[in-house]
Amino acid sequence: MRELIGTRNGGEPGVTTSVYRSELIYCRECRKTVPIGIEVITTRQDKTAETVIKHLYLCRLHGMDFETMTHRQLYDRSAKPKSSSSSNNDAYLRNFSKVR
Repeated sequence: MRELIGTRNGGEPGVTTSVYRSELIYCRECRKTVPIGIEVITTRQDKTAETVIKHLYLCRLHGMDFETMTHRQLYDRSAKPKSSSSSNNDAYLRNFSKVR
């Protein structure tokens, strides 16, 4: 039995990563069979079919490593430098508040 934990869109259009909690899996990293772990499935949705790109089975310990890596990648994508126009706008607002 498996239970959906979450999904995330990939970098390309139509690519989705789904994470499931699964029972009795064989961990790819430590090469052990464990009672509970996670299953990570990366798929590409075409117009007519869905293709599996990557399929991973990980124990809880290595699943935490995967989750940390995924969160770090999402954080790095979202941390973009501000454009010069927004920084000029911020400076204008700071100066405007001092004048009053």
